[in-house]
Amino acid sequence: MAVPVKVKHKVDDFVERLRSKAEDARTKSWLDLKNYIVLELSEENTELIGSFMNYLNSEIEKMRNSNDTNAKKGAIMAIDVLINVDVGNTSKTISRSENHLKDMLAKETDPALLQMTASVIGSLALRAGQAAGNIVDFQNNKAIEELSGERNEKNESRRLAAVLILRELALCTPTLFYQSISRFFDIIFKPIRDPKSLVRVQAVAALRAALGIVAQRENQEELFYKTCYQYCTMEYNAEQIAFEKVKPTRDDWLHGTLLIVEELLRCSSLEGEKLYDEVAAITEVQAAHDKQISKVVTVPRKISIPFMSSKPLRSTSSSDVTRLAVSELSADAQRKELRYESSSCCRLVTEHFNKLCKLVFSMKNNRNAFIQQTLVSLLPRLAIFQSAQFSKTYLKSAVVYLLTLLKRERDKGPLFISLGMVCVAVGKEIAPYLSEILEIISTSLPKDLSQKKQKSSTVEPAIFTCISLLSRAMGNEIHLSIRELIGPMLHVPLSPSLTSSLEDIARHIPSLRRDIKDGLLQVLSLILTGRPPMNPGGPRLAIQSAAVYDNAGLGHDLTNITLALRTLGTFDFEGHSLTKLLRHCAENFLASDNEEVRLEAVKTCSSLLTYTNKSHQSTQAQTVADVLNKLLIVGITDSDADIRRCVLESLNNSQFEQHLAQAENLASLFIALNDEKFEIRGIAMVMIGKLSKKNPAYVMPSLRKVLIQLMAVLEHSGIGRDKEQAANMVYLLVHNAPRIIKPYLDAIVDVLMSKLLETNQNVGVLTAVLEALGGVAEVGGQKMLKYADELLKVIEGMLEDSSSAHKQEVVIRTMGQVVASTGLVVEPYNKFPNLLMILLNMLVVEPEYSVRKEVGSVSSLSPLCWFILCWCIPCVSCGR
Repeated sequence: MAVPVKVKHKVDDFVERLRSKAEDARTKSWLDLKNYIVLELSEENTELIGSFMNYLNSEIEKMRNSNDTNAKKGAIMAIDVLINVDVGNTSKTISRSENHLKDMLAKETDPALLQMTASVIGSLALRAGQAAGNIVDFQNNKAIEELSGERNEKNESRRLAAVLILRELALCTPTLFYQSISRFFDIIFKPIRDPKSLVRVQAVAALRAALGIVAQRENQEELFYKTCYQYCTMEYNAEQIAFEKVKPTRDDWLHGTLLIVEELLRCSSLEGEKLYDEVAAITEVQAAHDKQISKVVTVPRKISIPFMSSKPLRSTSSSDVTRLAVSELSADAQRKELRYESSSCCRLVTEHFNKLCKLVFSMKNNRNAFIQQTLVSLLPRLAIFQSAQFSKTYLKSAVVYLLTLLKRERDKGPLFISLGMVCVAVGKEIAPYLSEILEIISTSLPKDLSQKKQKSSTVEPAIFTCISLLSRAMGNEIHLSIRELIGPMLHVPLSPSLTSSLEDIARHIPSLRRDIKDGLLQVLSLILTGRPPMNPGGPRLAIQSAAVYDNAGLGHDLTNITLALRTLGTFDFEGHSLTKLLRHCAENFLASDNEEVRLEAVKTCSSLLTYTNKSHQSTQAQTVADVLNKLLIVGITDSDADIRRCVLESLNNSQFEQHLAQAENLASLFIALNDEKFEIRGIAMVMIGKLSKKNPAYVMPSLRKVLIQLMAVLEHSGIGRDKEQAANMVYLLVHNAPRIIKPYLDAIVDVLMSKLLETNQNVGVLTAVLEALGGVAEVGGQKMLKYADELLKVIEGMLEDSSSAHKQEVVIRTMGQVVASTGLVVEPYNKFPNLLMILLNMLVVEPEYSVRKEVGSVSSLSPLCWFILCWCIPCVSCGR
């Protein structure tokens, strides 16, 4: 069958960009393809949709069979799009995608492609509905079989693929994965001691995901944790692995042991993991900033990613660009591993804490890079878990070890952070070692900046994180030592780590707040205005000339302007007047040619408005009104949709309602209701709905017109996307301006019900209409009784359709809203006997947790009613 010209040109354009060598072009094509399928293709007839999907699948097959790595990445990204859209024959799409991914997983050897493929297989299992069980079983069995076999050089990529798959299945489908959890623990320790470091690190990531599942279900007590501990204590025995063609060395074995110990500690202390996550967040922001800076400078600076990052180690073939591609594939690929603390694991580690410490410290003289890296990461976890016992027995050895490495190693970032976290863990017990720690920090900061060599030198960002953690541990007791460091810290060019550190110092050492605020405000004023802040009568800080040094010439650097704006908007400058800086930012940066500067200026101006609006002085009130007016102009005229959205999101604050309720500002918001982007129209609707209480005389007449237009679009539009957006706007209007809905309740419900009963309706339209009906039910209350039977009958039919998990979730939520608003708790199950069985069956077989959670909120029933219904309803399993 010939492919329509329109379809061929469209697919060829997407494919050409998906095959691009440039990562930005591939990512842009991925987003464009997703938006096109959801917003435009879904409006076409079934025949055209089928042609598009068939032709795209044929092109995907060509790309995945290509010798070009970039084309294969494009194929995986295209498959990810198809999995995550509910357009066309979804069961056919799932089947085709599974075949593509199976083939790629079996043939590919590149670690980056394997990681991308595994990530998409996880998404596939999550979206496959009833087919998820078969997919998980097949992939699980295949991975376990691969890991159970003999190791050799040829199957290295297969071992890597196996552990990647196991991790993704554990994260995406924990309920299904748990059914084979015993088999998993039987084989996972073999790849954790694999000769290849990448396999070891990914295997322990799979173990981490599995332990998270076990921690939620601790019905097997300490069985799996004891297994982990037993493998920790196993010694290297060359004779036991002599028969293997590829044998792990003693260092490989010891590295695997440390990785297992680290996972046991992760499961035992949730508080410690929170500290690790906090530090990792600062590090990631700093890394992004350094990457941006490296685009400007001629010689990019080496960036050191600290050890506590949750991202796995990568081989040289896995570039940063590929990692970004994996993280942007889908919402599921961006999921974070949930943290769980296991009481069983905690008891086990407490019982054997001394043995584990001795095991870890026995390796401190090992020079293997992987062992050193893991050991540095482990020390803070040990200190956090049993701080008193660690301080008494092991603190001296840990500090001496870290200080020795700091003097010897070139990559000091992870060491500084590890040292800082040990300080937080042991608190005041670190006092005997403070002088040496502060000395090594001081020597790492710039001193005489008059020399050119000092000016061009760079400072490891982790030093600032270490200072921050040290101030958190010791508080005001080290204020004199930290005060001496503030001047050198402000000599350094502005960075996220620096500002975060200054903020922490100000919080934990109150006596230094004034010095920090004055010095940082001078730096920010120099960057943004080119001159220090004018504060007549205020104290003059001794470090002013030093602050001028390295930041005075940065006013034309867009990256530094962006960071300075962000710092000005987020740092607590209480006690300082920021009105002049607010006006300067509004007048100079809201109209900048650079999108990033404009976006940050919007956030900063909004934040400073909140701070300034607390004052009731007439001059500041006028400043607030003027700046707010400028922001609204940007919000309706800026060419960048992200900036327009940011303006409205920032102003959607109860503190600004008094100003926004003025007629001229409301007029701007009503203009925003016609924005080309639906997200922006939605925020404008929320804001106007809230303001209807402040200025009803102006808002209500216009809102009634908007409501009439929305009803007309819903009733008469032939475009599904328009109807979906109109229903969503009704939902937002109902929640934020319920008073306007009550007089028109019957008319609104009639239109929504008519759309619900239409055949061959778009899934997006159905879910939007259901959400709107749920909102109307909450407002209407008892008035919805006359519609309840008809609506519940439709809901019963929709629940039997399991093609879309999101639709089922919305259906169940709407049912709960109708039941709650009308008071019909038991009656729906009497009138529709199959309804309860459908819900109970979903609790058992539905893989999506969000759907099961919604079911649990509506399916409560008294034991007597359940007994009566059981005699009236056929048994689900046997039909009797």
